Amino acid sequence: MGVQDLSKMIRKDKLVTNTSLKLLRLSSPSKDRIAIDISVVIVPHLSATASAQSLLHSKPFLPVPSIAAKVVKFLRPLIVADFLLFLVFDGATASIKHHEHLRRYGDKEEKLRRLDELYDNTIDGTRLLEKDDLEEVLKLRKGLLSLRPDIIFDIMEKVKSAYPDRVYFVGSPFEADHQLASLFHQDVVDYIYTIDSDLTVCRTDVITNLSDNGSCWFATYDHLMNSKLPKIFKTANSTPKVITYTDKLLRHIACYLGNDYIGRCHQNGVGTIGKNFIVKIANEDGTLKESNVVEETIKERCSNSNKAVIIAFVSLIESNPNSCLAKPLLRV
Repeated sequence: MGVQDLSKMIRKDKLVTNTSLKLLRLSSPSKDRIAIDISVVIVPHLSATASAQSLLHSKPFLPVPSIAAKVVKFLRPLIVADFLLFLVFDGATASIKHHEHLRRYGDKEEKLRRLDELYDNTIDGTRLLEKDDLEEVLKLRKGLLSLRPDIIFDIMEKVKSAYPDRVYFVGSPFEADHQLASLFHQDVVDYIYTIDSDLTVCRTDVITNLSDNGSCWFATYDHLMNSKLPKIFKTANSTPKVITYTDKLLRHIACYLGNDYIGRCHQNGVGTIGKNFIVKIANEDGTLKESNVVEETIKERCSNSNKAVIIAFVSLIESNPNSCLAKPLLRV
């Protein structure tokens, strides 16, 4: 999900694409390495495909060939454009995300136990599910989309067969976001492909909205900061507040809008940033007030009042490429 509504601030022109992979290669021939959050390909496919969900939760396990096929198809325009690819797979959920994930998605282990209970309602392999039970099974399957190890292996084998020597695989110790940013800041890769706006806050150059013909949306972090983000905000007294963007201010806005670590407070949003937030944390000249004032305002305006989580989120973003949620990788 990333930072809620940040894309609305960045892409006011509502363009779905603004360039192509071919133009990117022509404009910067030496930049040929892309790290991809592979979950942005897999999760939408699983969410929209009931047959894949059924196979994913089959007992005994059955292959889910459509997942690998979807990944191979998605990568094709990147390979045609002569990029070297790094596919990054999610690991465990970070402990500081636990509270927000539990609030948003519920208890995964409890859902798995309930699914097992429903599956066990059989005689000689014949399902004895009532209609309501069947609906519950379908709902549980749709909310439990973690990949099995055999499916990850199948994806890797199919990709290696389709595109020999063009793809590397990276397993993140936790979720992929910080591993992707770490690869970028270590100069292992030149671009990040994702639909998650957290990667913008992590100061990376992002590609998104890739189509089969190679068109995409792209912006460097510097271009976003200098040209895309709004610099004038409406305030409660109708006097516009002109602010100066810094890395730190963007991180604070990410806390205000809500993200994967911090739930968004009621009434927080793009339309209220000026009167509810910017006016409280910015001086008249557009610079930020003292850190303690900013931190207290963030804590006040965030639905997750756990200050430790807020500070941890900000420090994680600041610490790349040496984030505790990523592992170093030597350039290959």
